[in-house]
Amino acid sequence: MMTKEEYKNLAVKAARLGDSKKAENIRILDLQGKSTLTDFVVLMTVESAPQMEAVADEIAVELKKDGIMLSHRDGVGSRTWRVLDYGGVIIHVFEVETAAQYSVDKIYEDPLDIDWEKPVKRQTKKSAVAKKN
Repeated sequence: MMTKEEYKNLAVKAARLGDSKKAENIRILDLQGKSTLTDFVVLMTVESAPQMEAVADEIAVELKKDGIMLSHRDGVGSRTWRVLDYGGVIIHVFEVETAAQYSVDKIYEDPLDIDWEKPVKRQTKKSAVAKKN
């Protein structure tokens, strides 16, 4: 089982992978304590069915390379929507019109948006530097 921080990192990575395939309107909703289904929801839109396939496949393949396995995939027969379920993170890839129709972001009350574009802070060890006089 992944920690909340690991799920958050997974959501950020999925958002960045979607961005690398030109997905737009990317949002990460933090639902910790607000949903019994998941901790984070990643929403993104695409312009076409082929782009949707490219985005969904890129996310699934790259996360699998990291050893993160998909729990469930839905919408395979749909030309307008895909869902990738990783347990603590659910990723929705919509065509623009479908996203507007479903308004998934409006389902949740006051979700907290995660800034996925901000660089990840890396911890560095500060080493003592001896000053020579």
